[in-house]
Amino acid sequence: MTFTYKPGDDYASFGAGTIPFHTKLTDFPANFTVSFDVKSLSCANSNGKTLLSLYSNNNYYSSDTHSLQLQFNDQGKLYFYNMINGAVSFGGEETGNVKFIDTGLTSQDLQSDKWIKFCIVSDLSAHTLSIYVNGSMAGSITNWNPKHPALTGAQFGQAFGKVHTMSGTIKINNVNFYNDAVPPGSLFADMPLMPEFSKMFHSRSDILRNKYIASLQKIQQKYVKKQDFATVTLIQNIVKSPDSPVKEEKLPREVLRLATAYTIQKEQQGEQIKKAYLKTILQQQAQYAQKKQFDKTVEIQKIIKTIEDTEPSLLFFKTPSKEDSAVPNKR
Repeated sequence: MTFTYKPGDDYASFGAGTIPFHTKLTDFPANFTVSFDVKSLSCANSNGKTLLSLYSNNNYYSSDTHSLQLQFNDQGKLYFYNMINGAVSFGGEETGNVKFIDTGLTSQDLQSDKWIKFCIVSDLSAHTLSIYVNGSMAGSITNWNPKHPALTGAQFGQAFGKVHTMSGTIKINNVNFYNDAVPPGSLFADMPLMPEFSKMFHSRSDILRNKYIASLQKIQQKYVKKQDFATVTLIQNIVKSPDSPVKEEKLPREVLRLATAYTIQKEQQGEQIKKAYLKTILQQQAQYAQKKQFDKTVEIQKIIKTIEDTEPSLLFFKTPSKEDSAVPNKR
């Protein structure tokens, strides 16, 4: 919540006072990954402010806080901290082997109009916590073995447990949460979004939607002639947002039948394209198996599971605009 979108953009913006957060992330075990892209920080001075806070327990704003924080220090350098009851500690419940990970970035770097890609990887199986910037590892710690490792929430622009509200506004894109250790460059992190399938999905969806709207407008004219303007208004609301759920109250049966048929056709069409897309991924899996590249075979099984569990409308996002050509297709 509190992300702001403008027509034509495929990214969001947020600023001080409108902090996007989620306090109930579930099914994120000790191994997890968070990745996102940011640019265009509007404020020249964000010293001491927080860009991202990841919760590692459920005691929101309590004294018993365990969170990972991507935070600017007093000189504007961006560090990755592990906060244990308000104190910095890596490598264990108490003081660890290092105090922070230096990302190599400053608040000035984030003011540029170029996307900066962040990826945070918690891998307790290897006892490492790493942060990547633009695909390269900026820093990593070993002996990572915190008392509260699981990710239970996330908050952009403010610290968990303390008010370190980020100054100014910033653009954000491609926010991804994985319930596994997924470093940049892995097959799962770079799950291929086949352009031809994405174009096919959106092209067919547009054709189906336009036919639906045309049929609604034809029915609407009947009620204009009857001077039933209450029904005219209800139909007009559907025309404005044809993909939103239709409320059945006071709608004519012919409109309800049309809306139901559109929903069914849209879902069937999406599943057909998704099935074709899944077939190409299965072919890739067979190729890896034939070459005995079993590590990639295991990763691609995760991709297949993700595809199977993802709605077509979420799977086939449109490709980025020219402004965002440096950013990978959203998943």
